[in-house]
This record gives sequence, C-alpha cells and structure tokens, in this order.
Amino acid sequence: MKILKSFGKALYDLRISQNISIEKISQITKIDEKHFEEFEKGNFSSDNEVYIRLFLREYIKCIDPSKIDDIMNNFTRLYHGKTKKQLIFSPD
Repeated sequence: MKILKSFGKALYDLRISQNISIEKISQITKIDEKHFEEFEKGNFSSDNEVYIRLFLREYIKCIDPSKIDDIMNNFTRLYHGKTKKQLIFSPD
C-alpha cells in the first residue's frame, strides 16, 4: 500500500533527524531490528496488528516520546484505510 510506504519513509526521516540507529533502538527495546527495518519500508504485514502496534510504539518511544499519540493515531487511520494523505513527522 503506497500510503503505508509514505508512513514508513516519515518514520525513517524522523529517526535520521534524531540521529538514532535502528541497532540502538533494537538494543533498548530488545526487539529484532528486522521489524523496524520493515516499518521504515512501509511493510506492516509481517505480524498481527497487536504486535505491530506494540513494536511501533516502542520504536517511537526511543525516537521521540512526545510524538507517540500523534504517530499512533496516524498509523491507525492509515492502516485501516481511512486517510489517503501523505505524512511527514518533523522534529520539534
């Protein structure tokens, strides 16, 4: 789904803007890097939705905890096909 690829790119851009590596996030969360790599590609189909949401929340918490609610709400709308707009998560 193209819009989820845009969401993944926004996650990648946010992580890079904060100068945090996927390896560091994996070390902190104890979640395999491959999940975060897939998120940044816009691939949210490898696990069930509960795991996706839990892993995504932990990922965001490591990058910018103040954006958890905003990003998770956007994810919910995109994942369930309720919006078609492109997203960008900018650092504060």
